[in-house]
Amino acid sequence: MKLFTLTCLFFVYAYFLQAQTDSLSRPSLKYTYFLKLNQGELKPMKGHLSELKDSSLVFVNRFNFQPIEYPIGQIDLLTYRKKNSLLKGTLIGLAGGTLLGVIIGFALGDDQCDGSGLFGGTSSCFYSYTAGEKALLGGLGGFFYGAAFGAIIGSTTIKIPIKGKQENYRFYKPTFKFN
Repeated sequence: MKLFTLTCLFFVYAYFLQAQTDSLSRPSLKYTYFLKLNQGELKPMKGHLSELKDSSLVFVNRFNFQPIEYPIGQIDLLTYRKKNSLLKGTLIGLAGGTLLGVIIGFALGDDQCDGSGLFGGTSSCFYSYTAGEKALLGGLGGFFYGAAFGAIIGSTTIKIPIKGKQENYRFYKPTFKFN
């Protein structure tokens, strides 16, 4: 148990040390944007908004960090979500599902074995579980279902259909979130 605790503390310590050095190297960004152009690109570009102008917007690509100005006529769809919302949703769902499964497992309690089964004797006691075993099974089931539901909820995005029209851009301009 001590080895497990020390290992967990080591990883938590290493995580916080990495978080401190990581925050010094680049600015903190709250929102991740996905920009899809009218020119038939299959995959939207990932990055963040730098500036909104009257007839264009400045988009900073995630990979090369170079700001590029795109006219509104070239933009088909703009979507955004909070940074790391998928990871946060998955972890919250995972923890909640596991906790709920464990609580339900303990609430069901031990199975009673009276020995009068189909084959007689103790064969009916073969599938009886204690409350701890039920909590373990419920926790494992809740772990996977909770993670799946959390990932679905965390992956939701806000879509802004520009469709290359200036009036759509003006209408949705107040809803843009900056970092």
